[in-house]
Amino acid sequence: MDDSVDFGVSGLLTVLAGKGGDAARAVTNLGGYTTQELVTMANQGGNIVEGTTHSLRVVAQMMMNHDQDNGPVDHVGVGALIDLLTELQSSASLIEANAAYELEQRGYAESGRYLTAAKVA
Repeated sequence: MDDSVDFGVSGLLTVLAGKGGDAARAVTNLGGYTTQELVTMANQGGNIVEGTTHSLRVVAQMMMNHDQDNGPVDHVGVGALIDLLTELQSSASLIEANAAYELEQRGYAESGRYLTAAKVA
């Protein structure tokens, strides 16, 4: 898999579901994944956390800068968007942490390099 390609949520779910099981259950039991798949999961999880953090900042800026002359704000819609983004962020963070932990148990850094090599570089 090309490390420079960012698949985001769809790529992460593809890797998780690729083992023929339930993606939600797979998040807590990552032992059956290859090292490369774990590196991809850790990378994509981190990318999703970063993306959702940015998205939450954008929503906050939009709300702070909203001009009432342009009409009312759909508070229910904004709340639902914030809820969705925070849930996605929480899930991606869990996936990233679990993948990093499994990699560490195998002697690898999140980059896929051996831990001894990662400490030297």
